[in-house]
Amino acid sequence: MARLIVVIPAYNEEESVARVVRSVPRHIQGIDRVAVLVYDDGSTDRTSEEARAAGADYVLRHTRNRGLAVTFRDALDAALHLGADVIVNTDADDHYDQSRIPDLVEPIVEGQADIVVGSRALGELRDMPFSRKWGNRLANWVFQFLYRLPKGTDISSGFRGYSREAALRLTITSKYTYAHESLIVAKDHNLLIVSTTIPAKDVARPSRLMSSVGSHIYRAGSVAVISFAVHRLFHVLILFAGVLVLWRSKAVRGTCSR
Repeated sequence: MARLIVVIPAYNEEESVARVVRSVPRHIQGIDRVAVLVYDDGSTDRTSEEARAAGADYVLRHTRNRGLAVTFRDALDAALHLGADVIVNTDADDHYDQSRIPDLVEPIVEGQADIVVGSRALGELRDMPFSRKWGNRLANWVFQFLYRLPKGTDISSGFRGYSREAALRLTITSKYTYAHESLIVAKDHNLLIVSTTIPAKDVARPSRLMSSVGSHIYRAGSVAVISFAVHRLFHVLILFAGVLVLWRSKAVRGTCSR
């Protein structure tokens, strides 16, 4: 039997965090104990108090806002320190259906996956802006092609399950978002990634993460490019060397032809 800790990074989510905590299933096949850990990223409202009142087993807090990626990594570290065998990450805004957590856990408990991504049915989200919806679809296609991810993988979904080994291996350097970089790192460590479709719920209020769709695309895209360069430096150097050799060869041929 295994111990599951559901981690919930949260920033100013006093209106929804209690609902999320209460909706986490406490009895899951193959799991002997389920605990909930809320990591408050320096909220200025009653997020921590609401989480405790709702029954969160652990409530940790940054003294100031440090960003989603840092909070995600700190939450994983805390769960590992507390002895988690399986970790599920979910959002505090009630975007995901917590009753489907068993679908993220089962493949890990059965040894069929290291990471399970709860991929949203993006076409069914009415409140998601058109540009963001199609931006997500384009990014999903690019990542699936470049990194050979399972078809249908929603790379921006934060609803994921991790084995203990996978959580130990994840290195996050970004301070903005962990979603894309964690998949790059997982592929570099040959971790088995599985995608399962889990329809998400619409969230009408503005995102706490991004100020605008354009800003999010730019920042998330930058994170993806930088993450590729950091974690696949050898490939980048080989590519740079190849371009340099081709340029040099062309320059030499141009000089000889004069």
